[in-house]
Amino acid sequence: MKQSTRMGLFQSLYSAGMFLGPVIIGILIEVFSRSTGYLIMGALSIVSTILIKTSIKSPKKEATNEEYPLEEMLIERK
Repeated sequence: MKQSTRMGLFQSLYSAGMFLGPVIIGILIEVFSRSTGYLIMGALSIVSTILIKTSIKSPKKEATNEEYPLEEMLIERK
C-alpha cells in the first residue's frame, strides 16, 4: 500500500512539473530574457535539490547491523 501511495505522489508531482515547467519558463522569458529565465530555473533547480537532499531521511539500520548474503536469505526462507 505504501509503495502505491508513493508512486501516486511521484506521478502527481511529475505531471505538475511537466505542465508548470514550460509555463513558468515561458513567463520568465517574456518578462526577462531567455538567458535570465534559464538562469532563474537553474537556480530553482539547485535550491530544490539541496532542500530534497537535506529533507530525505536515511533508513534506520537494524540493531544487529548484519548483512545477509542472498544464499542465507534463501536458506532461511525454506
